[in-house]
Amino acid sequence: MPPAREYIKCKGSQPDFRGYPCSLWSLFHTLTVAEYKQLLETDGNHEVLYVMRDFIHTFFTCKYCAGHFWNMSAPLLNEEKPSFANSSVLWLWRGHNKVNKRLQCDLSEDPESPKIAFPSYTSCAECRHQNDQWNEHAVLQYLLNYYSPENIVKSTNTGVFDFSWPAIFTV
Repeated sequence: MPPAREYIKCKGSQPDFRGYPCSLWSLFHTLTVAEYKQLLETDGNHEVLYVMRDFIHTFFTCKYCAGHFWNMSAPLLNEEKPSFANSSVLWLWRGHNKVNKRLQCDLSEDPESPKIAFPSYTSCAECRHQNDQWNEHAVLQYLLNYYSPENIVKSTNTGVFDFSWPAIFTV
């Protein structure tokens, strides 16, 4: 096995903050974006959310957290089955924002990286309408860009991996 490398995007201000859960969310978002791109080219089925749900239920060490995710994703089995290529990307984004809202001011929150609705106003002004409602078309485009393989970069100085942050994002 190659030596472990630090993943800067999810490094917390202290060792107990962010880390594994942040990395897992990043991986899952990346997988839904990859699935979306694949579904545009084929008549395949949505599978990522179901695999993700089972993985978290079985392997996530915080059983309280795993139970929350299990319950949040239960409607995927019946009334909210993904039907469009972008369904998984947007479902996970909505779910992640629900979790962030629930965990705001929780003891697990990194004070230097507070839980916010993603994407922030500063990273994607186009992602919200003037009435502060989400512009889901712009959000989808932002997520497709942000979590694309082209934006996973290896730092030449440190040898660590991170997502590059687009300086300007346009829809």
